[in-house]
Amino acid sequence: MPEERRLPGVEPLPDLVGFWRQRAGSAIAIGGLHEAVTFAELDAEASRWASALRQAGLEPGERVALWGENSSRWLARASGTWKVGLTLLPLSTFATPRELSELLDNAWPQILLPTGGAGSRLCAPFLPTLPPS
Repeated sequence: MPEERRLPGVEPLPDLVGFWRQRAGSAIAIGGLHEAVTFAELDAEASRWASALRQAGLEPGERVALWGENSSRWLARASGTWKVGLTLLPLSTFATPRELSELLDNAWPQILLPTGGAGSRLCAPFLPTLPPS
């Protein structure tokens, strides 16, 4: 296996949220009209999802489909996926049922992480789902 190389001052994507939690945990990581989430909150939620994915029996490299609108929930689930070495398959909220079907048929994700909404119901018949809580 090749030796891992890191560029000075560059954090790998799976470690990025935790890095910022340590540097500025109370700073706003994601803010908008309807939410403000700190790096500490985002990292805690990502860790919770990472734990749920491990408990679901997923192995590094396996694929996780993620459907949902842009939000802190989406980023927490994505970050949790990366923390445990899984491959993220982002599904567009604008995809038609046919497009979703083709994506899922071709990518073969092992599980779906929904953030709620109609798309979650469209994807649910195709693969196991972790609850969007």
